[in-house]
Amino acid sequence: MQRTHRIHILSGILVALVAPLGVSGAVISQSIDLTGPAIVGQTLNGLSARATFKLDTVAPNTLVITLKNTSTGVPAGTDSASQMLAGLSFDLGQPGALAGDPSITGGSAVIGPGGVSVGISPALSAGADISAWWGYGNNGTGVILPNRTTAMRGGNSIGFTGSNLQGPGGGIVTNPPLVAMGGQSGFADSVVVTLTLDKPLANLSFLGNGVLAEFGSDYRFAQGTFTVPEPASLTVLVLGSLGALLRRRRRA
Repeated sequence: MQRTHRIHILSGILVALVAPLGVSGAVISQSIDLTGPAIVGQTLNGLSARATFKLDTVAPNTLVITLKNTSTGVPAGTDSASQMLAGLSFDLGQPGALAGDPSITGGSAVIGPGGVSVGISPALSAGADISAWWGYGNNGTGVILPNRTTAMRGGNSIGFTGSNLQGPGGGIVTNPPLVAMGGQSGFADSVVVTLTLDKPLANLSFLGNGVLAEFGSDYRFAQGTFTVPEPASLTVLVLGSLGALLRRRRRA
């Protein structure tokens, strides 16, 4: 009996070892911190963001992105609009704007957990629908990657509600804002965007093509970096847990 129990314990730990990182059931997730300058010579001086991508493989034509302004400071002279996290661009499918790659066809946006509106009356709280302020695009130019979600009117952005984006502002600031809003409107802390795609995604491998966050209207760009734990470190951790479990079993 003891031998059978030990085999069961070992099997469970091996399953944990080979299971894909960031997967919980059918939901795949990856958080990316956006800090490094995307254009040579830029100085971010505290501007930063975090983007968390979630894909439910049961509904692979839907991509959920939580955008959070994590800035700790701003460059000297930054105004109310330039402190805002105004959009995020990425490259679905193969690298480059290629025919046949997935495209965004629509979506929606809500204020993220713990977030509030700023400069909007009546005030809005977490979970409020703010689709009128946000939209999407599939025609990135310059440093903007092909696919994007944005609070900006320019760049042929399409509003989630089918009309022009409301304004002024609509981007994401810290809570509280680092710079006085000066008549701008926005959303403090985070925004959750749900994108509808014309083709299903099998995974989040497209993140390897790069991710760019835009502050203001081309004011600053931050690029995404993320680290996957080394397999060797994970193996040591799992084997250490296995040894502890087997020692307990022997004592029992």
